[in-house]
Amino acid sequence: MKRILLTLSIGIGALAILYLVLLCYPGPLFSVGYEYHQFEIHSNELIPEEIESVLDDVERRISNSELYSNTQKFSVYLCQSDWMYFLFSRNLNSGGICNFSLSRNVFIRECDIKSNQLIPPENWVFPLDDRPLSYFIAHELTHSMQSNMDRFMNLKVPRYILEGYADYIAKSTEADMEAYWTKFYAGDPIMDPENGLYNKYHLFISYFIDQKCYTFSKLIEEKPDLDVLEALTIR
Repeated sequence: MKRILLTLSIGIGALAILYLVLLCYPGPLFSVGYEYHQFEIHSNELIPEEIESVLDDVERRISNSELYSNTQKFSVYLCQSDWMYFLFSRNLNSGGICNFSLSRNVFIRECDIKSNQLIPPENWVFPLDDRPLSYFIAHELTHSMQSNMDRFMNLKVPRYILEGYADYIAKSTEADMEAYWTKFYAGDPIMDPENGLYNKYHLFISYFIDQKCYTFSKLIEEKPDLDVLEALTIR
């Protein structure tokens, strides 16, 4: 029995190591590549040339971040099937993921590149009208840049700062902050992070960056409390 348990433990450990290696080096599962500016795009399906306009929009968004540099290289993996996306994300209800401490690779769920749109699962309940494919790529690449700054930042900095900043950068100037404030004070469910959206976190980051002139570096140094929003009357 001990030998069986030992063999089983070794097997599970080997599979875990193999999986971690795959997250870092997923290339063998992606047969198609496309290079454009700073971006290396990988997919298991043909990548149309419209990817360039998508990436132009991604670049426009992430270049607003103090973490951005035009010398950086970004690797994005488009998982054009549910099983492949689940393999890398462990969550079919998300739009994208960056396995923060492990790798700066970004994985995006099934998408329609030509229309710059994510293809959500059937049970998806989140609005996409202000979140094109370029938003999701920019959001995860912001996490990639955060990881580049400090690989273990996700263990040191509150989630509302990391996700709020990624949402703030990814939505660029498209977010209607006045509407966000109105919905926040009205208790609109769309401002509740428990519902899967980062609008409240975005509002928090926008207040500190746009109103208080904080940098991201100052935010992660001071780590202001999210509850400060409840006392504000800014409209």
